[in-house]
Amino acid sequence: AGLSVYTCNQKAEEKQPKKRANTKENFTFNTPFPGIDVPFETFVVQDPTQPQVLTSKRGSQLVIPANAFLDANGQPVTTAVELKFREFFSPLEFYVAGIPMEYDDDGKEMVLESGGMIELNATAQQQEVFVNPTNKIQNNFYIYT
Repeated sequence: AGLSVYTCNQKAEEKQPKKRANTKENFTFNTPFPGIDVPFETFVVQDPTQPQVLTSKRGSQLVIPANAFLDANGQPVTTAVELKFREFFSPLEFYVAGIPMEYDDDGKEMVLESGGMIELNATAQQQEVFVNPTNKIQNNFYIYT
């Protein structure tokens, strides 16, 4: 639904499109029910210099190649990496987790349609680590039908 505002001279003012950037700072989960959320699973990659496959409780796999993680300086991580992982398969899970599903497509408000999403956060020695762009992690969803 559109919004028009009329002024004293009866000229309509158009709704200004929201500007949204796809950055970590602007992407926040706004859980609608405090204390209710989709839980994380925790995995530990003891030796990130070796490839491995991790399987979630719901059956999805994370295929992690050797040297998949970089530190803040862009160097491969060689110490244990802790992964916080969670999966979202339904609109109810998206909603409960507070995932924003609206986006701006060249000034047009749109709603994202998704068959599933993941959230993956990684740390080593309590410091955030990043995915190596040359050795990306692959996620194999287990699809519920």
